[in-house]
Amino acid sequence: MSIASFDQLQSLAENARHYQALRQQHPSIPARQVLAYLKHGEGGGIEQFICQHKWAYTGTGYGGDDERWGGEGRCYCIHCGADGDA
Repeated sequence: MSIASFDQLQSLAENARHYQALRQQHPSIPARQVLAYLKHGEGGGIEQFICQHKWAYTGTGYGGDDERWGGEGRCYCIHCGADGDA
């Protein structure tokens, strides 16, 4: 049996607070997805983390005719707005 350090206990308590807050803010998101977000989520919010992305493409760089992006175009999710080029 190992004994947790004070820093480990403090980290666990902080994660538990974040988990509880996210579950209260987003009760329809399954607990396993909240846990995965807390473990692996980077940058964007939980909505982007769990989104089933559907990508939209603009500009000539993606085969379109939209010159606003200097010919390069962009890719983004139509559901959550995530940047597909990031």
